Amino acid sequence: MAVFTPISGGPVGSGLLPSLPTISADMKAIYAASSLVDWWTADTGVVGTGSTFQIIGRKGHNRMVPDTGTDSPTVVASAHNGRAALQAGTTAGTIGDLGDGGANLFPVNASFSLVYVGRRGTNDSYLLNSGGASNTYMWHRVADDKVTVGVGGVSQITSTVVVAPTAPHIGIYSYDFATKVANLRLNRSLAGTKTSVANENTSSKLKVLGRGDAAAANSAGAQIFEWMIFNTAIHLNATLLANVETYLADRYALV
Repeated sequence: MAVFTPISGGPVGSGLLPSLPTISADMKAIYAASSLVDWWTADTGVVGTGSTFQIIGRKGHNRMVPDTGTDSPTVVASAHNGRAALQAGTTAGTIGDLGDGGANLFPVNASFSLVYVGRRGTNDSYLLNSGGASNTYMWHRVADDKVTVGVGGVSQITSTVVVAPTAPHIGIYSYDFATKVANLRLNRSLAGTKTSVANENTSSKLKVLGRGDAAAANSAGAQIFEWMIFNTAIHLNATLLANVETYLADRYALV
């Protein structure tokens, strides 16, 4: 299991946890979880702009970098509750997204969990997903402000609740490979589940603010504040799930 070891004096933007004002017990527990692949926030670890933009993960120090499109995401300060957000561009045809730079962070044909705080822009918005045609995605829709999630390029769950873009929401999508059960939670409540999900993720690239198999054409103006990826289905781990949801709810004053 990873050991949480604060490093004093970490500069803002270095990606080190001490750049945040308070390190809560929930944060320590999340950081120490062996199933946490990596964890990014829009107010730490940001380096460069435009084509040189990158954001460094807190745990594995993996870098999310421009992947498709030329209008790269930018950081918007104090987008909600004094917290920064990563915002997709708005120039049609050139809207850019971020990928994991070849690190292949997304578990393939295995259990996983995607966690984010975000909201759609002016169009349907892909917030977190994997690359490739048989991708996994989390999609905030304009028509009804619901979230649709899919595995293996096939839509699996549409949320039973609405999350309006007037505020960001907490989204957690976890998939258990052994039982083939997919689980969607929004703002700390169950928003959908599906059994017998036979279409496993086959794309190992982690993507932010883009569909995964194309430029982020539908994600204009979408915002993502924070995101995590785990190599386990955290809906099966009540303690870890509670740590994640409590930390995010407190940090963004959401629920």
